[in-house]
Amino acid sequence: MLRALFVTLICCTALTLAAADDPSPVGSDIRDLVFFDASRPVFVRVHLQIDGKPPKAGQTFAISALSPRPAQIVDLFGLLDRDGDGRLSWAEVEAARQSVRKLDIDDDDTFNIAELRPYLDPNAARNNPQQPADARIEIPFAAVDASDESITALAANLLRRYDREENKSDTGRLTPAELGVDKSAIDPFDSDTDGGLNAAELAKFLHTPPVQVELLVQFYVVRPARPKVTLVKGTATPVTGPATADRLNAVLGGADMEFRATSSATTAAFDNRQFYKLNFYTKADRDKNKYVDEQEFPALELPGVEFKTIDADSDGKIFLEELEKHLDKESAESRERLELVISQDGKALFEIFDANSDRRLSRREFNTAVERLRPYDRDGDGRLGPTELAGRYKATFELGKPTLFQNRPAPNMAARTNPLVTGTTNGPEWFRKMDFNRDGDVSRREFLGPLHLFDKLDINQDGLLDPLEAGAATFSPP
Repeated sequence: MLRALFVTLICCTALTLAAADDPSPVGSDIRDLVFFDASRPVFVRVHLQIDGKPPKAGQTFAISALSPRPAQIVDLFGLLDRDGDGRLSWAEVEAARQSVRKLDIDDDDTFNIAELRPYLDPNAARNNPQQPADARIEIPFAAVDASDESITALAANLLRRYDREENKSDTGRLTPAELGVDKSAIDPFDSDTDGGLNAAELAKFLHTPPVQVELLVQFYVVRPARPKVTLVKGTATPVTGPATADRLNAVLGGADMEFRATSSATTAAFDNRQFYKLNFYTKADRDKNKYVDEQEFPALELPGVEFKTIDADSDGKIFLEELEKHLDKESAESRERLELVISQDGKALFEIFDANSDRRLSRREFNTAVERLRPYDRDGDGRLGPTELAGRYKATFELGKPTLFQNRPAPNMAARTNPLVTGTTNGPEWFRKMDFNRDGDVSRREFLGPLHLFDKLDINQDGLLDPLEAGAATFSPP
């Protein structure tokens, strides 16, 4: 009898462990996503499992981006995209300087990061963590939410990005080619049988989107183990690179993508607690009275947390015990938090324009931008989309990330947004003196001699004198 019971228990345990590792997706664990590739959307279905089970009802799932490099906080793409179609034509690139002309606050004929983001306070995240600096970078994924409002917004987004018909009579709808699907996939939703989906039809289509790429992401908490990312099926193509259980290299549309899975549900909670405990003593409690008042509170650097949330007894003081209680509660809640975090290793548009990496854009850099951007036009359509500039994406599924590890701007971003202005060292002395903004060129505006002499020296007629052109001068301007 005991032997039979023991065998039964062993078998049940084995079945439980097998279920946790079973790569078969579970129906209620589905999260549908759209990836905004340069040429077409890619529909991705993700199955999220924790210890072999779907996430709990109401468990949050969010999409965010890592804190950007300083050059990425400049939405140069948005400033230059005059028609708002989410892509840059060569004409818009050629008109780039004119598009940002009014932002030249110091009137030096160059544009630095601070000027291109006039409403950004780079010290905001440091001085007041409750109001972090705006460090938005484009997130190439969107969740297909079930709400009508979200679906309607997503349909409008897709139309704005991919409705590229030249014939005006075809605008306002997406064809199978533009959606990257077979005609049979849109037929059930094409009410007017015109061969495309308008906004209303597209919204119905998105309620049951096609599955082009399907992933299974598995986390383990009860039985700690390395998370797993598995390609179940789809059109994703493996690419060269290291592959492990928690890492999958694939191609989505035309973009290189590295999918990862990581769990912070255990060790990060301790690091989170220690970090804020250290902040309490070394930064916040400046008068060493063993509590933090409302004026000292910002130095704790708790993003998105109000003083009164931690000051439970409303006495105007936060003692270490109150802080630790809040952190423990937040860490417990974080174990239920699922997030998709996006990062990229490609150059930001500002960095491509900024040929000499001095953190500002000169007239010459605007003049030569098209030449530097052409290699990024992967589909050869004469326009650039954000994913074409992204390089390699990293998409990390995370479970249980405490406050310390939330994505926020780097505290020293202010220092890294200032331009690196160096003196002009080439060319004759008169040239160096006229180069008022120290960008290595003399413009017609900076030239102090007669303009007919400028035109004579400007051999390539680009509106700028470089050191070689100035060195060829046989005169000394006044």
